[in-house]
Formats: sequence, C-alpha cells, structure tokens
Amino acid sequence: MPGFARVDAAVSCAASIAETVRVMHLEGMEQITTMPGMGSLEALAWDEGCQNDPVRNEFLIPKLAKILATERPATVLDVGAGTGYIPRIVDSHLDYHPQWTLVDTNAERMELAEKRKLPAMKMLGVVGSLDDIVARSETYNVVMLTFTLLETDNPLSMVASATGLLAENGLVIIGVPDVWRDVLAVTGAGQVLPYQLLTGTVDLPKIDKFTGAAYPFYAMRTESLISAVLSHFCVLEKFERGGPRGEAYLLVFRQQRRVRSATPRA
Repeated sequence: MPGFARVDAAVSCAASIAETVRVMHLEGMEQITTMPGMGSLEALAWDEGCQNDPVRNEFLIPKLAKILATERPATVLDVGAGTGYIPRIVDSHLDYHPQWTLVDTNAERMELAEKRKLPAMKMLGVVGSLDDIVARSETYNVVMLTFTLLETDNPLSMVASATGLLAENGLVIIGVPDVWRDVLAVTGAGQVLPYQLLTGTVDLPKIDKFTGAAYPFYAMRTESLISAVLSHFCVLEKFERGGPRGEAYLLVFRQQRRVRSATPRA
C-alpha cells in the first residue's frame, strides 16, 4: 500500500541517518586528538549534542535532504551553522554536492566544522555574522536558518538580509522551536509573558541544552515570523511541525521577484 511504502521509506531514511551519525562521530573522534581551550570543548559538546538530538536527526535533516535532493541547488548558505552538523549530514545523503557556505560567529565551532566535514563536501567556512556575508555581494539558491533566527538581536532584520541574498526562485528554509513551550516553561501559572507573546516578542533567558551555556532567546509567534518573510516577496511553500513532541517547525519560502542568478564562486 502507498501509505505503508511512505512510512517504510521514512523509517529507512531515519535509520540511514542514525547510522551515518554513528560512523561520522567515530571518524570525527579519530581526527580530533587534542582540543585545547574551553572554546574547543564547548564546540565538541555542541556537536555531540546535535548527534543525539531527535529533532535534528528525525525531523529537520530528513526534510532538508529531501528538499535539496529535489531542488538540487548549486549554492547553499547556512547562517549560524555552528559546527556544521546539519550541512554535513544532509550533504552525505545527497547524490551530488552543492557548494556550501557556512557562517558562524564562533571560531571554534567553525574549526570543528572544517575538521569533521567529509572529503567530498564542498564547503567554505566563514567566521563572522550575516552582515559579513551580505558584504560579499553574493547570492545563493538556498539560505538556511535552522535554530538560528530567534537567537539574534533582531530576527526581522535577519529575515530581510537573508531574503536579500536569494538568487532567482531561491528558497529560505527556517527551522524554529515552538516558542509557546519556552514561554510557558518560564511563566508557569503567570500570565504576563504569554500576553507579551500575543502582542509582540518576548526576551527570554535560555540555557543551551547541549553545552549548558546561557544565551538570549527572542520568542516570536510563528505567525509573525511567517508574515515578516512574506513581506519580502516570498511565498510560503511548506509549513510542517515535527519532533518527538511536535516542538519544532520547518518553514520553506520561495523567492518570487526577479533577482540575479546565484553567484558562482571563483
């Protein structure tokens, strides 16, 4: 039956990703014999946390691999890529290798991304912010913001910059958590923060579940986020909720206005 075939395919994909994660983890540990400094240890803790995260491995990565396999973009920009965990697992499941540009403000994470990428992966690592990418005046077929957008000082400004980097017919792919869970976890029975979320954005202190480090988090309703991206000449093509408890959203937008073709790298 078709329905069971789709389920079997999904299970097979998840199992394949799990095996890839296990093998790549062992290979990565062989490559990294010394990790001087707490920054490097933090990067390693982040990467290992990603390997054990069901939201990434059972929801986001299979979806991203399917999208890229269908669209076959020549260039992909991952903003806030961290250790490059998602790009390298996605790339390993494609029958071709796009040119990846990974940007992150954390130099140790980008160093680990370089060390753990597979030989066939075409990757440029940039230590910096999205503003540094904008300054390069390049365009991309796909711009990814996975668990990045709401951890910035100005999510709406990042949306504007990301959509401005798209080549004609390009995609913006956004992965965000269900912010209601975060707000309610902080407020308990209180009503002030939920009201703030209904009327705008809530600034929440959060602790990274992989590294234990504190970081800022700007809870924004998913409807507000969608509206912001749509205002930049994009249409919403995919809206999915997933994860073991439905704690994450995957949003895929396509650029509609005519812009430049993706910029080939020299």
